[in-house]
Amino acid sequence: MLTTLHLIGLLGGLALMLYGIEQLSEGMQALTGARTRALLRLVVRHRLLGVLVGIVITFLVQSSSASTVLFVSLVQSGVLLFRDTIALTLGAMVGTTLTVQLIAFRVTEYALACVALGFLLRATGRRYVIRHWAEIVMGTGLLFYGIGVMSTSVAPLRSNSEMVAWLSAAARAPWLAFAVAAAFTALVQASSASIALVFSFAAGGLLGDARNEIMQHALPYIFGANVGTTVTALMAAIRTSRDALRCAVAHAVIKTVAAVVCMFAITPLALATTGLTDWLWRGTASVERLIANGHTLFNMLNVIVCLPFVNSLARAFTWLIPPAAEEHVFPALRLTPERASEIGDWQQVLEALAMSARMVRDMAQGVAQQCEHPDVDALEELSASDERMDRGYHEIRQHALLRLRLPGATSGRQVAERVLRSAEVLERLADDLTRSVPRSFHKMVRQEVMLSVEDRGALRALLRGLGEAVGLLADALVTHDRAALDAVMRARLELHQRLASMRRAHFQAVSDGVPAALRSSEYFLDVLSELESSLNKLGLLAQLTEELAA
Repeated sequence: MLTTLHLIGLLGGLALMLYGIEQLSEGMQALTGARTRALLRLVVRHRLLGVLVGIVITFLVQSSSASTVLFVSLVQSGVLLFRDTIALTLGAMVGTTLTVQLIAFRVTEYALACVALGFLLRATGRRYVIRHWAEIVMGTGLLFYGIGVMSTSVAPLRSNSEMVAWLSAAARAPWLAFAVAAAFTALVQASSASIALVFSFAAGGLLGDARNEIMQHALPYIFGANVGTTVTALMAAIRTSRDALRCAVAHAVIKTVAAVVCMFAITPLALATTGLTDWLWRGTASVERLIANGHTLFNMLNVIVCLPFVNSLARAFTWLIPPAAEEHVFPALRLTPERASEIGDWQQVLEALAMSARMVRDMAQGVAQQCEHPDVDALEELSASDERMDRGYHEIRQHALLRLRLPGATSGRQVAERVLRSAEVLERLADDLTRSVPRSFHKMVRQEVMLSVEDRGALRALLRGLGEAVGLLADALVTHDRAALDAVMRARLELHQRLASMRRAHFQAVSDGVPAALRSSEYFLDVLSELESSLNKLGLLAQLTEELAA
């Protein structure tokens, strides 16, 4: 019964701590998410700057797993290059140690006060900023209270023969401790949670009495926790681009190799950590601080060893994971002078244009879904989808230009010019929907501004109508159906009238002093201007399609 109670206390404390970390992380990311992405969008080419940015980002998101997943997503979307992420990854290793250093402070007696203050802020705060701070304060309190519960629960286990025997076996088999820590960290997706659990074992006397003995028993858990934290990024990199996959694999390999190497140097590392801690804290450091310093020293050694070889590491992982074979958006358009005799009519090109139009239709539907509650990650995925559209445009352009250089192509010059113009207009329409409009949504998220209920509904309907009209245009490109073209032109006129009505209704709401309309007016009018330009492009596309059908 005693063991069951201890287990309940340990698991309950762990749950409180994990929930506290989650609340703390969500609050920090909500307050700094836009700034974090802006910081990462700076092209990081200086190694030291990259390390410093990685440290800051990881501390802000409170997780090296989360920051590495962020790096992977930004590489996937083309914002970062793979070679830039090596230094960021090294900085993330150090950044995650700051959380553990914070946890090492013995402030459990103030934990419930933080929980109470966080609850008060959440209950009384009306602004989103106050609520995010409430999450941070309450999360911090729950984190420390959970650690206190775990420490209290494991303290009596010092006299439990079964637990002492198990930990003694782990001490004699450090690779077992390494594997257990790696698996546990991969499960909870937080190395700080694993190391906090080691804090509880050490504080309860389960890792030994002498400081050097405690450190030797704790290091395998530290190394395993650092390896386990790489699993999240590896899972996030599944089905991504090769550069994004390289980012996740580099993170995993660097940490795993360093951890395995250090497993053969536990004794000197334990001595170095103990000596350095005693020198800096003059022998007054707690066992938690000692373990936190071991975690920091391990990751600092990683940075010191790897930083001079950033470029070499980038080349090594590029060689290890070579570029994929070039993927063609429109394989049927691959044309070389040697295949000139195989050239047919322009139907395949028109089908490629129709497919591009359907891609634009899907983009419009995707933007429409963001009108209610814009999500930064979804907006970034939407922006990344434009990369395929750009590649398709270049393939159509290269095909048309190559056909013009083939013998006897003079007769098809007008068709080629209209195809090139149509592809260009479609590409610019895609830019409106994946860059210009999402940019206004990004600004609203940063400023915590929401559109009024009426504006949200009207904008969503307008975008869906635009998507449906582009879908009709895609059909007309292939079938040359005059009725479909007439439907596109009617839809365009209706959408123009609806947009003008939306603008008038919004101005009336502003005149009436509707708070939501007043706060969002600048952003809403920017979106309407972009969509007005998109409707003009739709009209031009309909005209070009009619000429192609003639």
